[in-house]
Amino acid sequence: MEVLRNASSKWIIAGVSFYWVQIMLKAIRFKYILGIENRFFGRTIGIQGGHAILNNILPAGLGEVSILYLFKKVMNINYSKSVSSLFTLRTIDFALSAILFALLFLFKSKIVCFSTMLWTIMECLIGISVILLVFAGFFVYSDKFFKKISESAFINKFNILSRLNKFLIAMRIHLSEFIAFDSILVLSFLTLLIWLVTYFVLVAAAKTLNSGLLFSDIFFVFLMLWPITVLPIKGILNIGSHELGWVVPLMIIGHSKATAVLVAFGTHTIFLFNVILTAIALIIIYNRDILRWFCDRSAYKFVVAGGAEDK
Repeated sequence: MEVLRNASSKWIIAGVSFYWVQIMLKAIRFKYILGIENRFFGRTIGIQGGHAILNNILPAGLGEVSILYLFKKVMNINYSKSVSSLFTLRTIDFALSAILFALLFLFKSKIVCFSTMLWTIMECLIGISVILLVFAGFFVYSDKFFKKISESAFINKFNILSRLNKFLIAMRIHLSEFIAFDSILVLSFLTLLIWLVTYFVLVAAAKTLNSGLLFSDIFFVFLMLWPITVLPIKGILNIGSHELGWVVPLMIIGHSKATAVLVAFGTHTIFLFNVILTAIALIIIYNRDILRWFCDRSAYKFVVAGGAEDK
């Protein structure tokens, strides 16, 4: 709380605003890829907000996959459809990341620091992207393969294998119907927009602390922090992974260990503050009893105030 007590209120408001814009953009991306028409503001944004909270609380990849359960529970969207959609989004994420790192490497002379660690991250991102793209291509254009598998006596002999095969076929159908150049272009644009907003979330967190970090310093942090947030290596409440994503890049570009640690823990506190505010907002908006109570109280105060003025 000491961090928030000395923080800039303007940047706190800006950070919370960017954080909620990020949630809305991610909800729009899921709305597009899942073909959600009804109750977008009533459900999809709420689901994405709940996912944002769980993703910052649960360890490893549990927070990441929680959105699959939320879409099934709230909107009855089949797991095959949500899993294929999440797979598509992650493939685009990694592919765009690999392209971004490759471009940065080509123009590394204009960058303050392109460390060996960033080079390693770029190699990993390119490798993961190639694997995901090859798998996606095989998955989409493997109709004959799945037909043969479906006719296999061995697969049909075991219920679990038969159900898994049907699940994969349903995923393949959704991917085949959705994947097209214009669709990938729209998703890529939304992804880049989300990254831009995410960068400003980091900027707002750093500026809230009056840390004195340059925009280029925060961009360097963003380059290393994003892969960490996607990979299933996070601890409970992001403890450890968040600090790693701030301390290492800040020390690489010349900041002292004490400054890097202070900024890392300070920004972590601010992010958790954003999560708490998001949770409170979702409870108020989506719990009708609380919302009705708030409206009744507001109406009562308005009437009382009006009566007092009349007197």
